[in-house]
Amino acid sequence: MQRPAAQLVGLFDALLDALDRHGFFGCPFVSAAVEAPLDSEARAITVRHTERRHAWLTELATEAGAGDRVALAPQIGLLIDGALTSGRLLQDRAVVDEAKGGARSLVAQHAAWP
Repeated sequence: MQRPAAQLVGLFDALLDALDRHGFFGCPFVSAAVEAPLDSEARAITVRHTERRHAWLTELATEAGAGDRVALAPQIGLLIDGALTSGRLLQDRAVVDEAKGGARSLVAQHAAWP
């Protein structure tokens, strides 16, 4: 199993694998939520999904020894969202590679990187 710092960066490899298998469709949660009213169940489910992902990223950041896990987790989350959105729009896997590079820099800045 990878160390937590490596997992924070490696999750972009998992994203690439999924995109290679299924194509660039973006996040199904966000896709459903952006078309629904703000008070809809679709939006509520998407918010809960995002909160669970944030908790998981915060846990990984903590385990990685991040000095500021409160900052690192949402930054990684934004890189994930940006990669999914830009990948969907541009249909270019290079955006995920760019997001992974950003994650690597953030982790090196905040955590005990291998």
